[in-house]
Amino acid sequence: MYFATGGASPMIEISPRRIGPKRTIQGSTMADDTEIEFPADLLQAQRDYYAADAEVERLVAQLPSSVDVVAGEAAWDEDLRAAVEGARAERGRLVGILYGHEYWETAMDKYARRLELQKLARAQG
Repeated sequence: MYFATGGASPMIEISPRRIGPKRTIQGSTMADDTEIEFPADLLQAQRDYYAADAEVERLVAQLPSSVDVVAGEAAWDEDLRAAVEGARAERGRLVGILYGHEYWETAMDKYARRLELQKLARAQG
């Protein structure tokens, strides 16, 4: 990557900074030297979240279009509405568990670790 420094100064090359060697961590990679071990209940909560999210998507796909409902061409099934609300509530409960877990109180680089947790939970699906 090249940047002009202005005036008659020559262009200088700036190369990306190296963070450190990549290490394999539970089937994925991170750029730091820290080995990550997630608590079993946190990993399970992430897997449960993905299952709950899929259930919400499955149920929502069964709902009639809001355009059809407004036009009076379709109506919401109350049992399906209740199921969607229950599935959304469960998904929300799991979000609270995931973000409120004590692991995050001491974890360094929480963003990278959350990505690793998500990747690991998807891989173990």
